[in-house]
Amino acid sequence: MSCTDISSSNEYYAGTDNSNSTLSTSSSSALSTPHRHTPVDNNWHFNFEIQWSKVPSEITRKLENKERPTGHERREMIRLMVGEILTVCPTPGKKHVSEIARKIVSTYPLSFIDVIEDQVVGSGYDSLTKQLQSRVTNMKRGKTSLYLKRQAASTSEEEEDLPSKTTRVDTYGCINWQPNRLPPGETVETQKFTQEELKNMHENRSKDTKSTEKKMVATFYTQRSNIISGMDTPVLVREWPYLFEMCGMMAHFKELTGSSPLTAGHFMIAVDQTIVNGTVPNFGGALVLMFATYYCLNISYPAELGATLEFLQR
Repeated sequence: MSCTDISSSNEYYAGTDNSNSTLSTSSSSALSTPHRHTPVDNNWHFNFEIQWSKVPSEITRKLENKERPTGHERREMIRLMVGEILTVCPTPGKKHVSEIARKIVSTYPLSFIDVIEDQVVGSGYDSLTKQLQSRVTNMKRGKTSLYLKRQAASTSEEEEDLPSKTTRVDTYGCINWQPNRLPPGETVETQKFTQEELKNMHENRSKDTKSTEKKMVATFYTQRSNIISGMDTPVLVREWPYLFEMCGMMAHFKELTGSSPLTAGHFMIAVDQTIVNGTVPNFGGALVLMFATYYCLNISYPAELGATLEFLQR
């Protein structure tokens, strides 16, 4: 199967591997229950045992027959795996899930390895690692005010008595995930007043974009507090309607990340791992070229992304 993409994407799309490497069917047998105690160090993932016995029988049958699970079946397996991971470690990092993804691919390579035109892509388990990471993030979303990462515990005797340190970690490269204080001159009362002004402007369909953006920036602190506290989406829509419209969301995004989205100097189009155009000036043009390439070169949409790409195309 061929594949085309915009080079800024980090996703690898797995193709069909028709090779016949030998696998042991005993690998899907029930394994012992993973350790349920708090990990003593940061290397618990090396001893993590995958609970294949909990995988639905239909998925197990496909794995033993060296078939690739459907997108739905793969997501179901990801949910099960992450559920087990979180019982062992509530704050797994990329290195932890990456090792578990490697174990999964090592056990059933024909079912999970990342391949394009029978060629292994990257490590072979990058896409599985990303899915595991995304599931962990979604499971934690709204449950904690911030994601906390503990530094790896030292095994050396001289460091045993040192207290462990907790560090606040921004997600997705954010530089202003949780503002420490209100802006100068702002109080809880002025924030509430500006919030009500924004709600009235939205209700009256105000066209004053600059004023909207200014007020969204002024109330960024309160918006973040509401989001991080886990406020339900319908309530967020009611309390911050501009947060879900272009001008308001872009103002929030810039405050959160320090930059505007899609500001790369240029984009590239790659087909079959070959850069065919490295000087596309903007994202819109790159997106159009990507879809045109699928058609012009008779490339099928990746099975698991077919519906998404069809939606974008229309």
